[in-house]
Amino acid sequence: MKTDKIKNKLTSPESRRTLWDLGIILLIVTVAVLTAYSVNGIYPFGSQSIARGDMVQQTIPAGMYYVWDVLHGKANPFFTWNSGLGMNISGAVSLGALFSPLNFFLYFSTRSYLYQFVNILMILKMIAIAYAMYFYLRKYDTERIAYVIGSVLYAFGAASLVHFQIMLVMDAAFLLPLIMIGIDRIFEDRGSLFFIVFFTMAMMVNVYTGCITLIYLLLSAGARTFLEDDRDKAIKKKWILRLGVSVVVSLLLSAVIVLPALRSIMEAPRSGDGNFLNTYMTALQAQWSDYEWSMVERMCVNMALPVAAMIGFVILAARSYGYVKKYRGHIFVVIALLLSVIIPSVELLWHGGSRASWPVRFIYVISFVLIDFAMLLYQDHRDRESKPSKTSTDRWLSVVISLVVCIAAGRIFYKIYEAYCGQAAYATLGDGFLCLLVEAVFAGIYVFLLKSHRNRLAVLVVLCAQLAVTSVVSFAPNKENSTVFSSGYLEQANNVAKNMETETEAFERIKNTDYKIDHIHYPLVLGKQAISNYWHVISPDLQPNFSALGYSINWTQLLDAGGTIFSDTLLHIQYDLSYRELPGSMYRLCENIDNGNGEQIGLYQNNLELPFAIQTDTQELAASGEKFDTQNALYQAITGSSDTLIRDVSADINGSVYSTQVGAGRKVLYFYGTNSAEQPVSILVNGEQIYIPNSDTSENISYPKDFGNGLICLGSFENETVEVQFSGDVDASLLHLGWLDYDMLKSAAESIQKDNGDITLLKQKHAGVRLKIENVTKDYVFLPISYDKGWSCKVNGKKVTIRSIDGMMSVPVEKGSDSIVLKYSPSGRKAGIVISLITLLVCLAGAYLLKKGKITQDQKGIVILSSVAYEIFGIVYAVFVAVLFAVPVLYYLKGILISTQQ
Repeated sequence: MKTDKIKNKLTSPESRRTLWDLGIILLIVTVAVLTAYSVNGIYPFGSQSIARGDMVQQTIPAGMYYVWDVLHGKANPFFTWNSGLGMNISGAVSLGALFSPLNFFLYFSTRSYLYQFVNILMILKMIAIAYAMYFYLRKYDTERIAYVIGSVLYAFGAASLVHFQIMLVMDAAFLLPLIMIGIDRIFEDRGSLFFIVFFTMAMMVNVYTGCITLIYLLLSAGARTFLEDDRDKAIKKKWILRLGVSVVVSLLLSAVIVLPALRSIMEAPRSGDGNFLNTYMTALQAQWSDYEWSMVERMCVNMALPVAAMIGFVILAARSYGYVKKYRGHIFVVIALLLSVIIPSVELLWHGGSRASWPVRFIYVISFVLIDFAMLLYQDHRDRESKPSKTSTDRWLSVVISLVVCIAAGRIFYKIYEAYCGQAAYATLGDGFLCLLVEAVFAGIYVFLLKSHRNRLAVLVVLCAQLAVTSVVSFAPNKENSTVFSSGYLEQANNVAKNMETETEAFERIKNTDYKIDHIHYPLVLGKQAISNYWHVISPDLQPNFSALGYSINWTQLLDAGGTIFSDTLLHIQYDLSYRELPGSMYRLCENIDNGNGEQIGLYQNNLELPFAIQTDTQELAASGEKFDTQNALYQAITGSSDTLIRDVSADINGSVYSTQVGAGRKVLYFYGTNSAEQPVSILVNGEQIYIPNSDTSENISYPKDFGNGLICLGSFENETVEVQFSGDVDASLLHLGWLDYDMLKSAAESIQKDNGDITLLKQKHAGVRLKIENVTKDYVFLPISYDKGWSCKVNGKKVTIRSIDGMMSVPVEKGSDSIVLKYSPSGRKAGIVISLITLLVCLAGAYLLKKGKITQDQKGIVILSSVAYEIFGIVYAVFVAVLFAVPVLYYLKGILISTQQ
């Protein structure tokens, strides 16, 4: 019976009309974007890509390659072995919206095709955003073509055309209309389940944009309640109670994901001190930079139609009806959002008081509000005269005309844009000026059409032309596409992944020696394990730990460059990618890999190998401030000897020259400096230039640089004279040289291999390790896994406390045979599971008992709770408006007044 009912509903005329609308939306979005792709030479019409900027360095490697691995059961969603020798990524996953429902499209791509698939994913996400908006707009009593126009307009907002580099904004844009459908259902007392499902999803997908959405919900709910809602006050009180309970339930249900994410974010180096007052006062003093304001100008993209409709219909409403009370709430929200874009402090507060570049990430909220308000005004003032319905042929003809105009407009405008970019003024005006000009022109056209003709087909045709024009500008590969932000680097990393024939096992790590593959997140693209990563939200201990060992760090990034052959071997870094030939005394060439750019990247294997688990008598060891001392202390802890592995010869530097005779026995020379980037130094060894890893070029010779600020290997020597020359006005006391005794290291490695005991089991789990080691004679086992408080360990079934040896693990063991089981659980996960589970059980039990009539609603209690909720909400809303808008606006005006007087 139910099956027949569903079948009848799906085959009904209404369903067929809906499918027709959805088909038109799909065609418009696809044709407009593909038109922009074709003229810009973007795949599948050329070799270019929409990938650029943060998309290259973070969004695609983490949000596509790593997500693909998770979807195919190859990785854990909250902990990764690919980066930092094992690290918590709960915060990074949330901030990047890695597990948005829209990312499930990735499942249907092959891994090697992901670099090209991003262009297809963009279209799929835009279609999904349009569909979500379509179902929201259907609440309005208007023609179906208006739903289509509003939907595609929302899909082509700045969330898609500007913020696509950080696709998390697109994911938030997709969820907002669905959340607002849930809000309407709560307002109309039709249940809270829809809202709870999608707002919980929004918080779980991205706690950051989830909180931004929550700010908008508070802003719009207050405006609706206090400025627009003419219903009885008792009804308004109940609506506020239902909304408040629904929000709380959603937050509690999302705790399983949100709590660990928040803990990770708050502990990360990029986070502030957590003091609200300090953050707030700092935000009040914010000013727009030229770069940020140029981005804001670009974000006006495709706002012409809703703005034209609002101007036209508001003027019409005011002339016809005088003061229209029903629009006060919408007007208040529009003004509040306008202030949020103009006043930098308000904009910053939407982001929690700080952000790294990418202003106005709440642009999806602005697009939604403008289209929603325009649709309401159109509903109330449209021409309701009955007109003959169009035939199927007429509808198809309308669609074809729109698509033809779309393609033609894109191709014509590309010539105009190309000429504009060739002008000297482009360097100053940029795309922002052009976007504002395009919006002004189309706004004028829309005002004319809406006022004079009210022809919906004409509006659709013009809109299709506008979408093509704005897409051509937005997807043009002429911006945010240089140095490390170039899609070419990502393509090279993808080509290396495809062409590499050497198979690596679990815990066999790889190193990007000279960053010729200039990509920090390359391990995610290759599907390999390494130190290098750009998760951005990382443990505060990771960078200091690796820096102490001589590995380079930059901002929130960890890099492979640096360290020594000893630390590489100890950390199980067994393979090195290098554009330049590595010493045959230390490495053997496995293969040359074509990077797709006509260059060969060598894959070398370390000649030395140490067991993954090494017995030691050292329980705990903290890094020294001096890199050679740190390496020596670690060597002694691992080997149990008192020998010095690296002999510091810094005192022998004479002016700008160091010279010595190396006798029998292989020695490796390492350098590091404590000089600043303002006092760079370059190095010659026996007359040959030493190259320093750098993000801009593989030919860099200056130290320090962003990718080269740790230890630098100056070469491997035996029975020869070595002369090191430093150029640059640098104090010699800031330069450090040390000789590593390679033969000593080799002998120690062989001894450890012989005496360490057999590792009979080593199994890497997605977020854990199982290890069995025989013939244990010492008290501890060193494991090259990054130490973190989230690790728990059992040895022979007994829980033990893990310690840190220079940021790696020291596990207490028993003599004889030991079975070691390690599991990782991020801080906050257990509490989140308990909170979410209890909330879910309470909700399910309550719903079941209500349905069965076991419990009834206490109307008197609800009235009391509603009144309390209403009063609390009123106070909260007043404080919210004052803190987010009133105070920053007054502070901003005060600043303008002072500057004017001066």
